[in-house]
Amino acid sequence: MSDELFELCKEVYKRTEWEHENLHRINHSKELIGSKDCPLYNSDYILEKLPGTTLTHYQTGQPNSNPRYGVEHAKTGVELFADSSTKALLKLVIALDDAGELK
Repeated sequence: MSDELFELCKEVYKRTEWEHENLHRINHSKELIGSKDCPLYNSDYILEKLPGTTLTHYQTGQPNSNPRYGVEHAKTGVELFADSSTKALLKLVIALDDAGELK
């Protein structure tokens, strides 16, 4: 797991405290654990929490290029990009919270 994904999960958990029994949990050494620290969010879970969100996969067509993922929230028009769908969605949660749009 990347440091960026871990930090995004921590930040989203701090802001939302979203929990679900089927989410794995991670600790500060970024290892899966039983019940401490923060959930390891996945794209499916976040999409369920954010109705009206569109996730798009972009491929540049260049050999060995990294794919990009874009997310857009229909109600607010917020659009963000990242190198994984989960990171893009986590960044969207943070942006929506910053804008006061999370419930």
